[in-house]
Parts: sequence; structure tokens; C-alpha cells
Amino acid sequence: MIQGIAHGIIVWVFHVYSLGYDILNRSGVVVDLWLFSISIYTAIIVIVDMKLALNTQYWTTLYVAIITLSSLVLYIAYIWLSSSVESFLVF
Repeated sequence: MIQGIAHGIIVWVFHVYSLGYDILNRSGVVVDLWLFSISIYTAIIVIVDMKLALNTQYWTTLYVAIITLSSLVLYIAYIWLSSSVESFLVF
């Protein structure tokens, strides 16, 4: 649990400083919350996939297909769907 919290803090600090004033202005108001949240969530998904890959002892075709389909393909499909379908837009 501590490792997950540390990864989350590192990802958040990296994104705040790498995106700079595009996300937060000088008064601390969030300018583009969607970009900030999607980029952080993408980094967390990649970190989890990498940790799964490092802890895997036996690589099979089924395992690679499940990891690819369950995390990456469904995630990219959700981002595309939520950006293109009008009923998902909240603003």
C-alpha cells in the first residue's frame, strides 16, 4: 500500500511540474482538469502494467492478450468513446 501511495505522489508531482502552467495557474486554479486527470490515470495504468510484467514468471500468449485487452485496449476505447459521444460530455 505504501508503494502505491508513493507511486501516486510521484506521478502527481511529475505531472504538476511537467505540465506547468498549462494545468495550474499562479493562483492555483485548475485550468484543464480533464487533461490533468487523464494523463495521471494513463500513467497509473502504465505503472500497474509494468509492475504486472515485472512480477510475471511465465509469459504465455493468453497472458499477453489478457493484459493488452483488459488494460490498454479497453482504456483507449473508453477515452475515444467519452471524447466522441455527446452524451458523455458533462460541460
